[in-house]
Amino acid sequence: MREPFYEDPIPRPFRRVMFAVHTERQAQERKWGPQNHDPATWALIQAEEVGEAEKEALEAWVQRDSNPNESTLSMYRHREELIQVAAVAIARIECLDRELWKWAKGGEG
Repeated sequence: MREPFYEDPIPRPFRRVMFAVHTERQAQERKWGPQNHDPATWALIQAEEVGEAEKEALEAWVQRDSNPNESTLSMYRHREELIQVAAVAIARIECLDRELWKWAKGGEG
């Protein structure tokens, strides 16, 4: 008997990106363990990651005509940084869902 046709509702490019984010999230977890920062501290961490991603985008733009190989490399690094941005966003959500964070006191992070 023939199996019924099943069309996967999740597009392959999305799966590829989410696999990369999941892999990065696992690496972060191995490196740092569970993180229970307050929302303000997470905002600083996220902003730093976004800044790194945007720096690579701008580097690619600057190099686009004079050094296309470097521009391509910067776009690769831009993608990698965006994966980190997404993984940090997931870590933030996981932290909120754990409900274990407390507001940092006077300069603690």
